[in-house]
Amino acid sequence: MGLKKRTFWSIAAGVLLFDQATKYSIRTFQVNSNFRILQIHPIQNTGVAFGLFKNMNVVWALVSAAVILAICYKFRNILNQRDAFGWALILGGATGNLLDRLLLGGVTDFIDFGWWPAFNIADSALSVGIIYLLYMNWKENK
Repeated sequence: MGLKKRTFWSIAAGVLLFDQATKYSIRTFQVNSNFRILQIHPIQNTGVAFGLFKNMNVVWALVSAAVILAICYKFRNILNQRDAFGWALILGGATGNLLDRLLLGGVTDFIDFGWWPAFNIADSALSVGIIYLLYMNWKENK
């Protein structure tokens, strides 16, 4: 396995492990912290981003699985390191949220600013990965 593939899988696995460890900790230790601008508390989300389309967990699990399979298929031969970084973040995030959907019936969100819908590490990785890919492709085609 070349350096590019190893880096890709390492980033995806790191996101997945960090995501699952934080969610497990929040659920297990019943963390409920209320700071001035940030609250940490577990919320079960059966929808997608921003809590939209609730109670469609099976549908979103299937969509997530399809995305994960497509990324794995596409990156069996990673073409460039630049895109691999963004896709690895997306893969790790999608896999973390899929595991929650399959094992818990919904995604555990826990980072809550009050004025923004609650989210988790996987959501952050997905968002950063998508924004990164969009920016890099915009920059390349500019």
